[in-house]
Amino acid sequence: MSLAWLHPRQDIQMASLSLLLVAILLAGAQVVEPLVCPTCIPSSSTCPNKTCDSGQDTCMSLSILQTLKIGETQTNGYSQYCAVAKENVNSSFRFEFGEDKSLEYSSLLCKGPCSVAPPFAHINLEDYLNGKFCPRCYRPGNTSCEDNGTVACYGDFIQCAAISGKIIEGGFEIPFAAKGCARGNMEELSSKLSLRIVTFEYNYTLDTLSYGPANGALAAMRRFVFSLNSKDLGPQVAFFFPCFLGLFAVKIFS
Repeated sequence: MSLAWLHPRQDIQMASLSLLLVAILLAGAQVVEPLVCPTCIPSSSTCPNKTCDSGQDTCMSLSILQTLKIGETQTNGYSQYCAVAKENVNSSFRFEFGEDKSLEYSSLLCKGPCSVAPPFAHINLEDYLNGKFCPRCYRPGNTSCEDNGTVACYGDFIQCAAISGKIIEGGFEIPFAAKGCARGNMEELSSKLSLRIVTFEYNYTLDTLSYGPANGALAAMRRFVFSLNSKDLGPQVAFFFPCFLGLFAVKIFS
């Protein structure tokens, strides 16, 4: 159908109306509702909604189990809050430092309010030793710690890790360092060392993380060395031990 019969003024009015409609549609498309997340605060059993700050693009749900506190066997915490996705992980990890010291973490990143608490990644075989060993230590109040023997790994703990960080409460912070068996995506975690583990009582931050595969054969060598050091076998062992160690290494890596 031809529109040649329209008056020029009508042409201008229709063009103006079209531009107005386009402008309204574009303005509507640019309106973004602010993200609102449940926020669990200390000493509260409720999680009121909070409008997230600029840059916070995800809701986060976090669970933690730890036995790092003196005089307690295990404590747990659960939090929900606004977060920055690229600074957090959407997974779980656990460290076993020996002598009943452990730190377990699990989190969910959600586009809206998280409807469930993040589960811990437990498997049936985690109660069975897997034949691997890692150096162990745990020293609160220090930024590093020397090996204090080894810890036996179990289940799907097939990595060794060394971490350091801080425990923070009310502006006061205590450093800590630890080594032990680990499970979880250590590569992802090592890229998110700005990670804050928020609990009701205090926050953890991780400052350093190094990791590698646990090795049963090398661990056996290490335990042999410790057993020799614990016995007074005299200079004879000190003389012959490097030979035994070299033969053992050739056997392992051949």
